Amino acid sequence: MTTTTTPPRRTSTGRHRALAAVLAAAGLLAVPQAAAAHVGLTPTSTEAGAPTLLTFSFSHGCEGSATRRLAFQVPEPLVLVTPTAHPGWSVETRTESLAAPVPDGHGGQHTERTSEIVYTAEEPVPDGVRDALVLATTLPAETAGRTLAFPVVQSCESGENAWVQVAADGADPEQLDSPAPTLTVAAGAVPGHSDDAAAVEDEPTAATDEQTAATATLPAATAPLLGAGALLLGLVGAVTGTAALVRSRR
Repeated sequence: MTTTTTPPRRTSTGRHRALAAVLAAAGLLAVPQAAAAHVGLTPTSTEAGAPTLLTFSFSHGCEGSATRRLAFQVPEPLVLVTPTAHPGWSVETRTESLAAPVPDGHGGQHTERTSEIVYTAEEPVPDGVRDALVLATTLPAETAGRTLAFPVVQSCESGENAWVQVAADGADPEQLDSPAPTLTVAAGAVPGHSDDAAAVEDEPTAATDEQTAATATLPAATAPLLGAGALLLGLVGAVTGTAALVRSRR
């Protein structure tokens, strides 16, 4: 007698649990994608007083629409921000008057500050294609200990993204829907030559002093020997020249 075993049937509860697990996994995978859909800034931290290159990168459009324009708002108290030329983009720098002049570090004064930099693409950048734009600046000493936000408005062929939200003190910026790129500024070195730079500048002088000291400590008996050597070389040269002259006349 043959016994047939019927496999157990999966209940609807089991199917529902499996479906819920799949949906949960899909949701977890979607979180990093959504978080990555913003304009990034590198570096995320630097020192006050140091020349800095700020690289803003993006790889998305506006709900699939290609990017045509990026407008960067320059936070105070930054004064001078210089855009880097980028192939395929035109750039415009906008300024505003300062309430009080600011020394430029070269004996002059700034009466205006960079307030906005606008890049416009000659050909729209498709959604899913990465590009990066670079701004150059030197962070003033008063920015030490602060986090600076650089709001960016991304305009596309259809629609726009305003990456302008700034987290309140103690809040998690990851919870923002449209976070602005930020830069944390640490205390930097005192303006001017650093200790390392001064050491490098002093190295040639130190080496020259050592050479002078070594020459000064040569034994006195060395001088006659050096003079005799020079005389011998002179005699050898004279004999060689005379021999050559004789051979040429023959």
